[in-house]
Amino acid sequence: MPAIVPEVSSRRVKLWICLALVAATLAVYWPVMRFAFINFDDPEYITENPYVLSGLTWHGVVWALQTGHSANWHPLTWLSHMLDVQLLGPQPGSHHLVNLLFHTANTILLFLLFQRMTGAVWRSAFVAVLFAVHPLHVESVAWVAERKDVLSTFFGLLAIGAYVRYAEESKVQGPKSKVAGGAATQSATHNTFNVSRFYLLSLFLFACGLMSKPMLVTLPFLLLLLDYWPLHRFQPNTENSILKTLLPFFREKLPFLALSVVSCVVTVLAQKTGRALLTIDALPLWPRVANALVSYIRYLGKMVWPSHLALPYPYPGAWAAGTVLLAALMLAGVSVLALRWARSRPYVTVGWFWFVGTLVPVIGLVQVGPQALADRYNYIPLIGLFVLVAWLVEDWLKRWRHGRVALAAAGAVLVLSCVGLARVQAGYWKDSETLFRHSLTVTTNNYVAHDNLGDALADQGKREEARAEFAAAIKIKPGFAHPYSNMAKLAYGEGNFAAAADWFKKALERGPHDPEIHSNLAAALASQNQPDEAIAHYLEAIRLQPERFQAHRDLARLLLAQGKLQPAVERGVAALRLKPDSAETHFVVGDALFLQGKLEPATVHYRAALRSAPNSAAVRLSLGKALAGLREFAEAEAQVTEALRLQSDSPDAHQVLAAIYKGQNRFREARSQYEAALRLAPDWPEVLNNLAWLLATHPSAELRDGARAVTLA
Repeated sequence: MPAIVPEVSSRRVKLWICLALVAATLAVYWPVMRFAFINFDDPEYITENPYVLSGLTWHGVVWALQTGHSANWHPLTWLSHMLDVQLLGPQPGSHHLVNLLFHTANTILLFLLFQRMTGAVWRSAFVAVLFAVHPLHVESVAWVAERKDVLSTFFGLLAIGAYVRYAEESKVQGPKSKVAGGAATQSATHNTFNVSRFYLLSLFLFACGLMSKPMLVTLPFLLLLLDYWPLHRFQPNTENSILKTLLPFFREKLPFLALSVVSCVVTVLAQKTGRALLTIDALPLWPRVANALVSYIRYLGKMVWPSHLALPYPYPGAWAAGTVLLAALMLAGVSVLALRWARSRPYVTVGWFWFVGTLVPVIGLVQVGPQALADRYNYIPLIGLFVLVAWLVEDWLKRWRHGRVALAAAGAVLVLSCVGLARVQAGYWKDSETLFRHSLTVTTNNYVAHDNLGDALADQGKREEARAEFAAAIKIKPGFAHPYSNMAKLAYGEGNFAAAADWFKKALERGPHDPEIHSNLAAALASQNQPDEAIAHYLEAIRLQPERFQAHRDLARLLLAQGKLQPAVERGVAALRLKPDSAETHFVVGDALFLQGKLEPATVHYRAALRSAPNSAAVRLSLGKALAGLREFAEAEAQVTEALRLQSDSPDAHQVLAAIYKGQNRFREARSQYEAALRLAPDWPEVLNNLAWLLATHPSAELRDGARAVTLA
């Protein structure tokens, strides 16, 4: 049967389609480049991650390959963020732009991939445009921390593309032809396959995808589906059993399956280490199964009617048995229908099981995090449903005389509707307050949204509004640690360190393995002059998260204040390995070295601090002191003079400058600086004593003033 819409294969038409896909994508997502980072995951991925903020460095590469930070192992995702900072800077707009570029590339790849596999240009274009503009995909594109979604899909689609080239060349593949309607053709099968360059390339790209996000573990299953349709590499027949028919193709996928198994093991270990994986005790098996069954139907509903989209969706207390049973029956019914249509409408079978199968890793049987479901989990699975819809609707309408017009009109309305809805949904991601206010309007009992909204309000100085949001989160979920910690931060910012410590301790009871809470409690205890307890909590924070820069830096500062100079240096150096350009940390290390009399290494750190903070009077003054101790008086004088220009009311700077002049026998200028210091600090014993000695002992009668010396003494 001829297709409703004539298929074309000219490069010019495909080029225009690609340009149209780019235009549709930009129509939805262009505004995101003006959006801010949000306070959910973006801090640990970018804004508070010292490795990422340092750009692409060898130290960062090693960390990315080894770390299970954020309860995941995805080194290529980390490296992509580092490269963003290296090339474009840390501004949010550049990170949003790169996400958008990857999403656009994925859209084009999807179109070209299905067009190559099926020969169906317009249906492939329809699948791609739905992928580009469907509102459920906004979360994956507009959320910078979800770079892992768009990056892993980019590698996944490339891996499928390389596999298609392999399949076209493989000896496993028998004779086949592409048909516009996607009808199956018979093909021979063989029991061996050649490991071609495209097979190896596909395997490599698959590994890259897994190192971007482990959700791609289902790719071997997808390749098997594609072998059936649209690649038509095998067809069940009466001569051979299904097992005998499929065995060569299973064997062909074993290397892919091995990578999936390794990725699963590494991911589970990372999530256990990061304590993101909920145990059976915390969430029993039956509620997981019930939520998984219902979530499949909820995802289908949101695909058809994408409203009330939120971050996150709270986990329900329990689903009613009738709801769970109905969801199970619906899933079973559609699955049976898809299997019955395997011969007559293979695209239904492939599309449906693409959707069902790729959701398995994130459907909640292995529960990670507090969410019941998430829009971002649909980034790859919806492709299967888009394919099913594109081919099935064409199949239904192809016998109707006006089918072509109806199909074009319905497709245009659907795409334009998705563009409008997705653009509105993307607008909610412009900042944290807008995003979480929207989440609270479309969900109930969303304690995470209350907490994050409170955090955003606190950053704006709206303390009472923030406190109300934290209280709401605590009321909904008393065992959730974060709002207690945020209450503590409010108290700390108000100077109420005792109340802050109490709130942090409550948070620690609910999140004993949270390094941020340990670190913040340590700061509150240090502010109450409880250094020993503070040091213990800093060390525990570092044990739980060795790359926690703030804990290393603040511990170094506390040790310096305690006079523990060498430990302060060691801890400061550890902080600098995480953030080499931290002026404050270089300053602390420099001071600890200076107090040990190690003037030359102290000047190295002071100079490093000065490169990051050239307008710091304190750094210039300390550098001047160290240089004076090394008798490099000319540069010392220049640094202290600049410090005085930056902070003219600094008695310490006048005193240091006096010492520099005295060391050069410039006693008149030294006396002038001592006098200036005393005008600012009349009761400073050291200056009183030094000026008294100068006035009492100077051999020149012009400078000597015994009476004033006695008064000063």
